[in-house]
Amino acid sequence: MSSENDELGAMLADGWDVCGYEVCLMAAGATAQYILLRKENSLATFTIVKNGAKEMGRAAEVLTPWKPPALKKGFFG
Repeated sequence: MSSENDELGAMLADGWDVCGYEVCLMAAGATAQYILLRKENSLATFTIVKNGAKEMGRAAEVLTPWKPPALKKGFFG
């Protein structure tokens, strides 16, 4: 993929850290690479699918956007 579409590189430059990596062999020699990324209290996955040397696609998904917990109020507000 060209550098202008390098979403993974942009995420890593933005402070996301790789905290997990898995490669899955698929039919006809294709592979799927699953990368788990973490930034503070947020998790995201990044998937790269390749068939030989040809890249078939990429996808990113934020799994847990962290938000500070809401302050609990009393019974009557």
